[in-house]
Amino acid sequence: MMDNGTLELIDIGCCQTFQLVVTGPCRGEVWHFSEMGVQPCCQRQDFLGWFEKWLDEGDSVDYFAEYPYE
Repeated sequence: MMDNGTLELIDIGCCQTFQLVVTGPCRGEVWHFSEMGVQPCCQRQDFLGWFEKWLDEGDSVDYFAEYPYE
């Protein structure tokens, strides 16, 4: 389903989704949406990079490895 210029790719639970931006200057990038806000995925991954990472690592993929908590 497309909503506000994005296409939901996967719902990971707890009100978190990964969505492909299909309009605007970030078109083609995958972003993480949650109750806490929105942020680019893995240093602004495009769809192919996001999908390859998911294929390679499956359910154990860590999309936030580039965003360590301090």
